[in-house]
Amino acid sequence: MVDLWGRRWTRDELLARVGRLEQLAGAQLVEAGDGAEQGVRLPLFRTGAGFDFEVLVDRGSDVGRARVDGRSAPRRSTRSRPGLSP
Repeated sequence: MVDLWGRRWTRDELLARVGRLEQLAGAQLVEAGDGAEQGVRLPLFRTGAGFDFEVLVDRGSDVGRARVDGRSAPRRSTRSRPGLSP
């Protein structure tokens, strides 16, 4: 069971409405491809509840960008973006 949009849903109820659960929430590992960020791994997380964030794996697993309901969250990593000095 998961709470989304003000109610509890079972897996079957959600799958009846979407093709894949990844459409609602999930994680994806990406790797920066150029500049100072080249080669830095960034898992991108989508919670399904409006909170999305990235983790700077190769920078001490600090939280990088974060968004709440599509807007930038007020908290920023002291390292800013990967490849940049604090």
